[in-house]
Amino acid sequence: MRLLSKLILIYLVIELAIFLGVSAVPSNSPSTFQQYNSLESSVQNTTYLGKVLTIFPHNLLIATIDFIPIIGIAFFGMSIADTGYVVSVVSTHYGIPGILAGISLLLLPHSAVELPSYAIAVGAGTYMVIRWRDWKRSLLTYIVVPVELFFAALIESSLFYLPDPFIMWLASIPVLIGIYFLYQKIQKYADKISMPASTQVGYWDFGRSQPYYNQFYSLYKESWNRGAAYEAEGQIQPAIDSYWSGILYLLDAIAVKLGLPYISKEDLYRVVQVVSNYYPNVSTLFNKVQADFQVSRDPLIISDLKSLAMMLENAYFNPTIRP
Repeated sequence: MRLLSKLILIYLVIELAIFLGVSAVPSNSPSTFQQYNSLESSVQNTTYLGKVLTIFPHNLLIATIDFIPIIGIAFFGMSIADTGYVVSVVSTHYGIPGILAGISLLLLPHSAVELPSYAIAVGAGTYMVIRWRDWKRSLLTYIVVPVELFFAALIESSLFYLPDPFIMWLASIPVLIGIYFLYQKIQKYADKISMPASTQVGYWDFGRSQPYYNQFYSLYKESWNRGAAYEAEGQIQPAIDSYWSGILYLLDAIAVKLGLPYISKEDLYRVVQVVSNYYPNVSTLFNKVQADFQVSRDPLIISDLKSLAMMLENAYFNPTIRP
């Protein structure tokens, strides 16, 4: 499972726990109850479109603040706690156990569409902090939020006109399925645009602007660690992309260290050949990995990439290698 998906699920569980926990505590506040009645009356006295245009912008504003990195986490917790508090006040006024009122609200068809959007927003904002280099994924994921909240507003507004609100589950279920596929499509697109440029061709056409080989070695380690993180999340193709990018950075580091050019594809093969004079298996393994990367991209390539990286690292630190 992707890290972003894990964050969203974690926040969804937290959201439900806070909502039910706060709503379960009896609260008595005449002013809050009066404000609730006033708001409900104003919404109820508008047209269907008026209800949608009242509910949707309000919820979208909350979700957008949730999306703001770091700040959004605190706002997320406070906003859901405030909602639970209102439920507690209203249920206490009518002598209904708050936990039952909270569960009843969660069972309404619009809740299943609306509540995950806040978890998606705060999850995407948190992901931007953890994986700031992958910030485009967070922004793309945010696209799901207004779409989901708009459908939630349509469904919630319709409940004012129906004798049985649960019939709108017939609308909520297809919406949830559509949102799921939209989310997955966005993640696949994010994988594509997050791919390092070096993985979009068979080699790295690098200029000579960075004269120190340790800089390339640092780039290798960075790409390799990113690949390991992707692999741990089960994102095999992005992991392969990052591992391959790391291999190319490592070859560049070796080339600069040995004073060899590394601009063209032929230069790359020359570096591989020099290393193969000391580590005979490098050339064969490199050709195999490159062919697999360009053609099949089979997940089994990861094992070969790791073996190749180990040999190239040995070559990088071997002081006896000469061009």
